Amino acid sequence: MKAKQENKKKNLKSTRPANTGKVKKISFAEWLDKNRKYAPWFLFFFSFLLYVNTINYGYVLDDGLVIKENNYTLKGFSGIGDILTHDAFAGINGGNE
Repeated sequence: MKAKQENKKKNLKSTRPANTGKVKKISFAEWLDKNRKYAPWFLFFFSFLLYVNTINYGYVLDDGLVIKENNYTLKGFSGIGDILTHDAFAGINGGNE
């Protein structure tokens, strides 16, 4: 019985590939090329981890002026062009400068 078990172990060892102990190191760019489908997920989770601690924060000092009372932000998506081409405080109180 013991001889059969040893034979099985020898047969298993002979069918396994030889382990040379060397691991090929690849750069992050090479890894990214091979795993391109994971890049958007990696970016999403990394960004989420950066900002997850701010979820429970309230409004800050200038949020009332820049977001709630700004004419450009009250326009919604049509105000994006004005937001990108004017000063941050330009749309407050009807100002256009």
